[in-house]
Amino acid sequence: MAAEIKIVASKKDLMAFIYLPAELHKDHKNWVPPIYSDQWTFLNPKKNKNPLTCDNILLLAYKENRLAGRIMGIIHHHYNESRVEKTGRFFYLECYNDPEVSHALIEYVENWAKAKGMNKMTGPFGFSDKDPQGFMVEGFEYAPVIATTYNFPYMVDLVEKEGYAKEVDCISYKLPIPEEVPELYNRILVRLLKNNDLCLLEFKSRLPMKKYIVPLFRLINETYKDLYGFIPLDEKKCISLQTAIFLYSTLSL
Repeated sequence: MAAEIKIVASKKDLMAFIYLPAELHKDHKNWVPPIYSDQWTFLNPKKNKNPLTCDNILLLAYKENRLAGRIMGIIHHHYNESRVEKTGRFFYLECYNDPEVSHALIEYVENWAKAKGMNKMTGPFGFSDKDPQGFMVEGFEYAPVIATTYNFPYMVDLVEKEGYAKEVDCISYKLPIPEEVPELYNRILVRLLKNNDLCLLEFKSRLPMKKYIVPLFRLINETYKDLYGFIPLDEKKCISLQTAIFLYSTLSL
């Protein structure tokens, strides 16, 4: 029996979309469930403005009257315009090890993106590089780390059967933290502090931080502009964040 695709159109559908991974991964040793309140916020246009500025669609797959998979389609117009491309994205792809289900989900999103003028698909990739991206292809023996995906190995095979191939590697590093700061780092700090052009600032409240917020995000935008999938934070959002920190600090004093 072929998979049936349904567009998420109600709170009940959205609940099924959010909690499906808990059923899929219930016997998956190293899988860690997401913070579900964050999931509800992420997919709520009233709290997350990205769905309002990007075209997006949420889909559920059913097979033999059983919920069998999910996927999200995204078109980020601002990113495409800045990179001069027409790329659609798939995100939140989860399903049982069933090629019919994965094919139906991916094909639906591809056709949806084509209908909107896209000529390329990439994924798993959310609204920005700050969302979990990619499939895990190695390191399944380790526990997942924050803001990373943790999928079954078969997910990579299912997607590759649809004609997809690796575009970029994303790597998580596990570094041991010594009990004491290495002497080399202390020497580097002393040398930096002797440089009259540099100073180390420490804050005891949020209020003094206000004037550094916008320059800090300008620096981040400049530093990470060439990072795969990076979306610069615009000035209005920087100023809004600056104001929010100021107000919060004022109320806290």
